Amino acid sequence: MSELNDLSRSLTSLEQDKTIIAVIEMSQSSWLVAGIVPGIERHPLKKLEPSGEELVRLLMRWRAEATKIGRTHRTRRGWIRH
Repeated sequence: MSELNDLSRSLTSLEQDKTIIAVIEMSQSSWLVAGIVPGIERHPLKKLEPSGEELVRLLMRWRAEATKIGRTHRTRRGWIRH
């Protein structure tokens, strides 16, 4: 009997204090982006024009804020805490 591939289970654990989490509500007229950013007490919320470039710019800004605080660091496997 073949083994089921359970795609609902992650092979890696989520480290919330080291990971930027973003939720995006998309419509044709605007995008609403909410986030949890390591080291930042507030949960940022931003309304954007529907643009991939604007979304990437926002996520990079949030990443810079977390990096400035010293909560994340880039590695080959992603962003981790210093």
